Amino acid sequence: MADGVDSLVSQKLGGYPYTTTTWVELNGGLYKWLMIEKWFAFVVLSLIILVAAFNIVSTLTMVVRDKTKEIGILKAMGATAPEISRIFLVQGLIVGFIGSICGGILGYALCWIQDKYHVVRLPAELYQVNAFPVEMRVLDFVAIGSAAIVICLLSALYPARRAANMDPVEAIRNE
Repeated sequence: MADGVDSLVSQKLGGYPYTTTTWVELNGGLYKWLMIEKWFAFVVLSLIILVAAFNIVSTLTMVVRDKTKEIGILKAMGATAPEISRIFLVQGLIVGFIGSICGGILGYALCWIQDKYHVVRLPAELYQVNAFPVEMRVLDFVAIGSAAIVICLLSALYPARRAANMDPVEAIRNE
């Protein structure tokens, strides 16, 4: 839209000695910096999420290993594989829910602090703004929280399946 307005104003002014510049052209450095920062944040956050997912898998796998005898007893008493699996999926869901709530609160607090106190400042001589802009949208918080819960649930699938497929006799005997 800015380009359309730019060309319209240029036509009305008749060209030389008048020139027009769009706000995108004026603030090109800022927008390039913001795009680089956005991609960098995406990569860093993706790596953090990957590490968190591996931690959930390893933690629940250790719980399955530690609870081998109890799982064997439950299966010997008639618990079905889906019921055993559900126990560990619910644990993953609880971890995801608590983590999403804590992360949402922390994220909101950090965004609010940046918005209110401008902790992350930008050089005013290079950019048109003096602080890193923050926009908080409810949909973003809901989407990120939901994604975290789904990732935790997916991370719990392997340990849940491993627990569900245990042989009750072997589980009780080897403990």
